[in-house]
Amino acid sequence: MTADKRARLEADLAAAQAAAASQPNDEDAAIWVGRRLGYLGRYAEAIDWYTRSMERFGETPKLLRHRGHRCITEREFARAERDLAKASRLAHSQPDEVEPDGIVTPAGPRSTLKGNIEYHLALARFCMGKHAVAAEAWRAAIAVSTNDDSLASASYWLAVTEFESGHPDRALAALAPIHAEMDVRENGTYLRLALALKGVLDADTLAPRESELGIGIDRATLGFGLAMHARHVARDEPLARRRLAETATLPEQAAFGVIAAQSLER
Repeated sequence: MTADKRARLEADLAAAQAAAASQPNDEDAAIWVGRRLGYLGRYAEAIDWYTRSMERFGETPKLLRHRGHRCITEREFARAERDLAKASRLAHSQPDEVEPDGIVTPAGPRSTLKGNIEYHLALARFCMGKHAVAAEAWRAAIAVSTNDDSLASASYWLAVTEFESGHPDRALAALAPIHAEMDVRENGTYLRLALALKGVLDADTLAPRESELGIGIDRATLGFGLAMHARHVARDEPLARRRLAETATLPEQAAFGVIAAQSLER
């Protein structure tokens, strides 16, 4: 990252640490320290921080959700699955809540705690090759979706999972609710990839786009998605393997597209 960006993120971390120190009984303040560490690429420190925070607040759905996310980043998929499965059980009987964005976008927050728990649980399972239970978690994420951004992204991943499971009929059924006029404000690339998998959009017209998250993240999302299109729609396995290999070596190693590509390369 640029020096200016690193300086901003370091300042954000210092502010979060000060807030957590002044509000030792505020779980959300503690969570922001872990999130800020993660944005700086200090993933192992973030995991350790969440673990120590659990000594004060217990194994809460929020702390387990965020530690599980960073376990995915560190490719500790079994540990991530344990955290996120427990978070899912604990959150089941609780009301859902909107989760604040770490990187503010014009669309505002578009995801919820329960949605993120199921989404990350599904990804951990996908990366372990546990497609049947990954599909269950994607469906759970869809069930708690509150907007088209969440619906489009989870439906895309469910379709990919079903394709990889050898169930193209289920994959196309997962894509049935997806259409070009959806009110998608953040996850446009997931929407376009879903439409390409559905056969209503030419995959060759897709290119990475700049956003608040950075063009690199979009490149990773697109690279993995185009590999899946090559494999399951174009039926060009050599092209799929090349795209997976290219995506797996992108510098955005925390991007879900990179992580998923690496898991399929193994």
